[in-house]
Amino acid sequence: MKAELRAWRELSDFDLGADYSNLHEFRSKAQKIKAKVTANAWFLVQRNGRVTSIALDPVSLVSQALKRPEHNGFCKFHVLCLHDVERQKFDAREIRLLKAFQLDAILSIPLLSGAKEHLLLASLKIENRDLVIEMNVESLSASQWQERLRERWFGLREESLNFRKWDINTEQQKPRSLMMCLEIRSRNHKWHGSDREEFIALAQTLNMSCEQFLEQKLDKPHPGTFIGSGKYIELIDTLNSQDFTHLLFNCDVPASLKRKITQDTYMLVWDRTDLVLQIFLQHAGSEKAKLQVELARLEYHGDEEIRTAVENFDFDKGYDTYEQNYRLNIAKQKRDIINALNRCHQQEKTRQEMRSVTRPLSLSLIGYTNAGKSSLFNALFGSEVVGAANVLFKTLETTTRSINLNAHTQLVITDTVGFLKNMPKHLYEAFHSTLSEANLSTHLLILIDPVGVKIEDQIDCIVDSLTQIGRTDRENWIFVLNKMDLLEPAVLSELLEKHQIPVAISCLQTESISSLKLELLSKISKTMLEASLVLTHADYSKIHQMKGIASLKQEPVYLPDGIQIELQYREEQKFRLEQILGYPLP
Repeated sequence: MKAELRAWRELSDFDLGADYSNLHEFRSKAQKIKAKVTANAWFLVQRNGRVTSIALDPVSLVSQALKRPEHNGFCKFHVLCLHDVERQKFDAREIRLLKAFQLDAILSIPLLSGAKEHLLLASLKIENRDLVIEMNVESLSASQWQERLRERWFGLREESLNFRKWDINTEQQKPRSLMMCLEIRSRNHKWHGSDREEFIALAQTLNMSCEQFLEQKLDKPHPGTFIGSGKYIELIDTLNSQDFTHLLFNCDVPASLKRKITQDTYMLVWDRTDLVLQIFLQHAGSEKAKLQVELARLEYHGDEEIRTAVENFDFDKGYDTYEQNYRLNIAKQKRDIINALNRCHQQEKTRQEMRSVTRPLSLSLIGYTNAGKSSLFNALFGSEVVGAANVLFKTLETTTRSINLNAHTQLVITDTVGFLKNMPKHLYEAFHSTLSEANLSTHLLILIDPVGVKIEDQIDCIVDSLTQIGRTDRENWIFVLNKMDLLEPAVLSELLEKHQIPVAISCLQTESISSLKLELLSKISKTMLEASLVLTHADYSKIHQMKGIASLKQEPVYLPDGIQIELQYREEQKFRLEQILGYPLP
């Protein structure tokens, strides 16, 4: 292949002319070279018609020559390919290059001799501020090519297009993904993957359409291509034949595989961790959430960023110095983020210590991602306190509010981040730090989604995560089945009985929220101590002090000789209540 590339490089720096006036001479020289070699050639041509780079593959030609620059408007290059066959269309990979680099155009000129030959031209144009592809195939004589190109392209392009990037909408279409579902059965390989339903839900959270699926079951990863050579060829052919924007893997795959696929197809490749990182990045609202996501991104992509930067940098000397400086820069970014996170953690620790002094009656909403925690949080308060949507990981930081379950029982409720089985390790620490709020809550409401991931998997994932943060007091866990309005009565009854879930609700039904509040009162009462007290009328103010710590079962009863109250409290609150009363509780 190197010998063939050297043969084609005889046309380096050839001047086609701004209006392709030297096209006939160029084709004649190319035909002589093609008679000696088998490989077709690709030429990167400036607007003035001068050839600047030659390669045997369009991806390597464009990516190596342009170094993925940040374009301010359209790139002032076009790609010319010479073929020994008549082509009717460009493949998806070539179209992706045209869009990604906003090239002037891609032209295909056959080297065949004939009275009329195909001219294939694909270019960008603007329609309603959107970039769209325009493709033309025309059978013209060689003498007509120059005139048609001048009319169709060179002469009119500057007049018809506005080259200011901010005047066009580059989000041309909804992301279209090819989804690669892998199942690795080896016990020696730690497989962080999602099943098909969860995988689709993750993609749809980023508004990606799931156009097509490829599946592969492996006993163990293939040492060369990870997915097997046959499946790899099928994957590449599928990507190059259709206009996808993303390739998604349902599990973590090596960076070398993603890099190889990108080189072969010029396709954006994401594995499961990339997908979750993108979701977290999109939904992160607070400073802490953004810092955690950025740290996880650097941990996962740092080495690959260094490799890419070194490969794409033009230098003759100082390779080691450049790589070392880039690595030090990544390390400094991580340290700065960790320091900022430590400040956030210290602020949270101070707030949590203040809460732990009073230890109010509190409830954390726990559940798998998209189980409806934020919707329930809003329903309990009767207003939109937090944003809720039918997507995964809508909530990435905790929100805490106080609510009165009745006239005498105040409850502090916290909305938390959703769970995900096989959480990517780079997000694991950030995920568990958001659950620190759950350790402060006296009770946990565990919300189950009957129409998402299997209920058994949800429960196993939640129990495992809560156990790891030291929350094993199951007597204070309250299981609730959400989205009952989506189930038939018989199916609902079967699920409640099978999984021993006492309550079913719908966040859209007011009556079920009222029933949930009564259930919470009943469940919380069973885990608390009770005391019947008679206070003097002079001690009336102490009732309000105690209500900030404990709760009353009912309204105080005013007797001639005092005020009778039915107090509910937890064991750790006993000492503070006795301090307020001035004597021991019975």
